[in-house]
Order: sequence, then C-alpha cells, then structure tokens
Amino acid sequence: MSRLARLRQEYTRIKQSLQEAGQQLADDGKVVYQRALGERVVIGVTGLSRSGKSAFITSFIQQLTQLSSARLAGFGAAVSGRITAVEVHQNDAFEKFDFDQALDALTAQPRRWPDATTDITSTELHIFYQHVKSKPAKRIIVELVDYPGELLFDLSMLALDFSQWSTHWLKLNSTGEKHCLTKNFTQLDDDEATHSLHHEQFVLALKQLKQAGYSQVSPGHMLLTPDAYADRDKLFVPYIGRSQTLRAMYEANYERYKAQELKHFVTEVFNRQDRQIVLVDLLQSLTKGEQVFDDQRAALELIVGHTNYAKQNRLINAIKPKVNRVVFACTKADQVLSGDHDDLRQLLFEVIKSTYEAASVVGVSPICEAIAAIRSSQEIDHKGSAVIAGESIDQAATVGYANPGILTHIPETKEEWGAYTDWQYRPLAPPIVGRHKAFPHIRMDSVMNHLLEDLL
Repeated sequence: MSRLARLRQEYTRIKQSLQEAGQQLADDGKVVYQRALGERVVIGVTGLSRSGKSAFITSFIQQLTQLSSARLAGFGAAVSGRITAVEVHQNDAFEKFDFDQALDALTAQPRRWPDATTDITSTELHIFYQHVKSKPAKRIIVELVDYPGELLFDLSMLALDFSQWSTHWLKLNSTGEKHCLTKNFTQLDDDEATHSLHHEQFVLALKQLKQAGYSQVSPGHMLLTPDAYADRDKLFVPYIGRSQTLRAMYEANYERYKAQELKHFVTEVFNRQDRQIVLVDLLQSLTKGEQVFDDQRAALELIVGHTNYAKQNRLINAIKPKVNRVVFACTKADQVLSGDHDDLRQLLFEVIKSTYEAASVVGVSPICEAIAAIRSSQEIDHKGSAVIAGESIDQAATVGYANPGILTHIPETKEEWGAYTDWQYRPLAPPIVGRHKAFPHIRMDSVMNHLLEDLL
C-alpha cells in the first residue's frame, strides 16, 4: 500500500471516528435536554435473580398498552383518562428487552414464564397524555432499564484491590453451609490447579451458592455469563495461593474488569437512573431459612447502599441524575392469601428499614409494596377456609394450599422459622390471558402511580 493510500485510509478512519463522536454528543445532548424539560425519565428495574424482573417489565408494558382492559384503579393518570396513547420503542444504547418474546411465552401453549435476563436490557415507552382535551397531547419518554441485582454486588470491588477482594470473598463464603457449597474451589491443590480448573470450579461454586438461594454471589457478570470469562485475558478468581504467575494474571484481569466492565456499568447505567424499583422475592428466602434470609438482607443493603438517592431540581438532575423516587416491592404476593398482603408489606419494611430511613433522610420517600406483576392464582373457599388455587407449573393439575401466617417482624425463634421452612409453596403456571389483554395483577397500579403519576 502506497503512503498516499495509507494517509487516505487514516483520514477516513479519523473522519468516521469524529462523526461517531459528534453523533454521540448530539444524542447525549438531546437526552439531557429532554430530561431537563421533564420529557424523559429513566426508571431502573433491579432485583435479585428469580425476583420476577422479566414478568414485571412485561406486565408494566402490557398494562399501559392495553389500558382498555387494564385494572388500574390506583393509577390516577389511567383512571382520569389522561393517557391517550402508548408506543413501545427500542433504545439503541442497550440490548433490547424482548417484550414480544416474553409475551409469546406467556400466551403460548403450554404457557411459560419469560426467560430471565442475564444482561442489561432496555425499552422505551412513549406515553402521550392530555390534561385538557382541547389542547394537543404531550409526550414523555419512559426508559425502563433492567439490570440484574448481581451486578451491583460487584461495585464493592471498586474500593478493593485484588488481594483485599480475594480475602473478602474467601472469608464470606468459607463458613457454614457456604463452605460446603464452595469447598471444591476453595480447597483446590495449589500445586495442581490450572487457570481452567480454577474457572470451572469457581463458576460451579457461584452457581451452587445461587441455587441454594444465596444473594451475595459475586462477580455478577461471571455468574450470569461464565463462558465470557473463560479466556486467559479475562479470567480472574479469588486467589491467595503461591503461584506468582496465576496471581499476576488474575490481578491484571481483575483490574481490567473494574476499569472496563464496572465503570461502564456505573457511568452508562447505574448513574443514569432517576427512579428505581427494587424487586424482592421475600417468600423464597423465608422458606430457605435464616442463613439465606440474612444473606438477602445484607444483599439488599448493598444494593441500596450503592444507589445515589436525592431530591434535586430538574436541571441539575438532567446533568447529574440521582434517584428521587424508589419502590421496594415484595414479588409473588399471589402465593399468599390476600389477608396477609399488608403483613408481607410490613415484613419487607422491617427487612429494609435502615436503608429506607437512610433514603428518607435525603428527601426521598420510598414505599414498600407487596405485588404480583402477573397474578397466577385465585383465592377460593375450601371447606370453610380460604386457600390459594392455581395451575401447576406443568399445567397438568389444579393445586391448592394455604400459606403460614406472615409475621410482621423478622422471625426470631426456631418455631417462627419452622413455620416458613416447612412450607414449600409450589410454582404456578401463568394465567390464561389473550395477547391483547392486560394481565391480572396485584397492586401494579400502586407501583405505577408512585413512579409515573407526577409526570403525567
């Protein structure tokens, strides 16, 4: 290639880079402008795995796009008729939340719950609304960004070097039941272990911790997409062994992970959200026992501890967003009797009480709710007693049961814990609903009202 050809090629590359940078600046400026005028809001949807994020987002979209069949008595903008139209759009900044695929799953034969998301996804809802019928409709863009709560646990790494993180991870996961779940990794022979064996056993330990119901399972990316971290230039595991070669490789990859993956997540996702909903599967952790329940409490404290909560004016928030509204929602409330819903909400408050109060200090008023984004059960009378009834997950039979009474405080005695650990509630199939009908739910209207009412 001649010198002139190389110069032309370099000129073309630089020109393309400048054009892309200019377009990105223009897009970023447009978003800031929209947020400053109150025309765009970013809602972060997070929660631990199996808390129902995919079902929540699918129901949220379906309630708004099928308003004529939605039951949203607690959502003022829906009741008043102010919302005139809702459109679903793709946000090119992130992987698309596949609403159509989720809807296909829920309305298929046999019906099934949507697949869990393992990465950051996003969708935009363009909501058109009118306060006065004689005036043109206004539009607000509601950007829903779904990110696994597991990614938030990794933010603690930003304050730790590799040695500190290794020591912390091994200490956290080397006692009690966790020791049994991770010992194949933690007890590897240092003279025989290779980086591939480390990866295999470390990923297995992470999966076993998650399967046992534990919440503080980190690194989140490695748990969710383990194959992406199998290569020598990406793999890292907690390591305090003798091999200087392995230590140097893991340390370099650990620092690269922090500089690239985590800082990108903080800048492009976490620090962009204006509002937040934190989904919690409290019932599942209760049935797993005290150790798993306490781990979930600690995980929730970490999630909220990393979040910037503050009330600030719209212009400042457009430039440097902070979360000004938050909902903590205990999911799968359709698994307990309606008379226990308020107690379930109170129990969630007790779990996140210290976090809740800290958020309130800076002018943010969180709420706690007990919800079912998609209600899969009915409450019926059986021999004079109320029971939960629904279809089994394989849709082969109708199942019914009564839940133990929900305490309004965190269980303290062996007897109180026993009532939960002896109760194994069965997963139920999604309800039969047409593709163009809103899903039955429990208190989604309250959640939507808190997150959106002041904007419409």
